[in-house]
Amino acid sequence: MAGPGHLKHHGRGDLVIGPNAQVQAWFEAAGVPAVISDNIAGELWAKLVVNCAYNALSAITQLPYGKLIEGPGIRELMRDVVEETLAVAKAGGVRMAPDMLAKTYKIAEAMYGGVT
Repeated sequence: MAGPGHLKHHGRGDLVIGPNAQVQAWFEAAGVPAVISDNIAGELWAKLVVNCAYNALSAITQLPYGKLIEGPGIRELMRDVVEETLAVAKAGGVRMAPDMLAKTYKIAEAMYGGVT
């Protein structure tokens, strides 16, 4: 919170849609960037991976993501959470990016002051 009644937004995720160039064009014409993906399930799971890695830890510690990830043992704990979440996705046949751990760690840089 930036103050009473004021919220500061620290980041934004991409709007990801299925393969439909016309819908993408409508979003772009409205000034809303949209990315097309042929792997919507993987995109949703990628968001879940990040949420699992950050949300509980940030809520429990009350630390912003950038400070949180600097704590002793936090990267290792996050690695374990990411690996477990990816294992569940794989068991469900979901295709995931091979660099999810690195992408997860980068969230702390992109949203240093972000909190859950």
